[in-house]
Amino acid sequence: MYQTLEVESSFDKTLLYDHRVIANMLRKETEHVIIDYCHQHADDIEIKPHMRKIVADWMLEVCEDQQCVLHVFHTAVNYMDRFLSAAAAGGQSMEKRHFQSLAAGCLLLASKFSEVRPLTTEKLSLYTDHSVLPEELKAWEMKILTVLNWELSAVTTQAFIDHFIQPSTSNDNNFKVADKVRRHAEILAATAATEYKFLMVRPSLMAAAALSAACRGLAVDYILPKQLINESQSIEILVQHLEILLETCLSNANHQIYNLPPTLPTSCTSQLSTCHKPAMDNCREETLTPTDVHQVSAVTENQESLTALPPFHTFAHHSSFAQKFF
Repeated sequence: MYQTLEVESSFDKTLLYDHRVIANMLRKETEHVIIDYCHQHADDIEIKPHMRKIVADWMLEVCEDQQCVLHVFHTAVNYMDRFLSAAAAGGQSMEKRHFQSLAAGCLLLASKFSEVRPLTTEKLSLYTDHSVLPEELKAWEMKILTVLNWELSAVTTQAFIDHFIQPSTSNDNNFKVADKVRRHAEILAATAATEYKFLMVRPSLMAAAALSAACRGLAVDYILPKQLINESQSIEILVQHLEILLETCLSNANHQIYNLPPTLPTSCTSQLSTCHKPAMDNCREETLTPTDVHQVSAVTENQESLTALPPFHTFAHHSSFAQKFF
């Protein structure tokens, strides 16, 4: 009897250390335009930032439960944001009742692109509590591919983390320390990907900020990649906002997370249908993701540095601030 042989891809150190690869990634990250789609023609748009938060959290929980590689989540969020940006730019609106269908279709495509064994339509339908049928998922898959012009190769924050951590972490010879830095940076990046305010931040800046924040919390020196030296001020602003985000996640999770029974990620359709106003402070109170966030110790001890941060508003409404990030 034959057994299926599944082998995950490994890092090619030659590519990780090649500056030409990073240069190509930096050029490619700006190819796909993502806009502030929740505020484009705001009167006609049903999708709101707090709805994206609910759906992105659900996507992350599905990826966690299925033990998908982190590239799946970041790629799926990229597909979703590009789809909604294209719709908003074309003057089209999407009903909020279709939001989870779109998210599930993006997860299906991203898992096919990145996983050895991709998610199945039946399994994704189960995670939606059968509110999205397998046949509907296949239809959404084709719709997403059409809107994205079949351009599925996307440079994500996770891809930059893979490259930036290798030459830039001073303790990269100590595999335990480097692995811990990577895990903390990945948690920060995944958490930030669920937040609408980071929507238009370039993946390279977010990756550098996540690594810098992780190293700072672990008392490890971090040297910015030479390609981003001119962006040090912008990255520092992002680091401070990531530290506040992590502090908020920890304060919401610590008093509940040890008492929660293990459960499967459930459909977010009911949450989308009943929510009418943002509830950002409570969005993550009952989630176990990303990657056991309560275990992260990369929280700054000096709270004084976090009390007077530069404003971090929606970029489309503050072009002078936006120029720092894209």
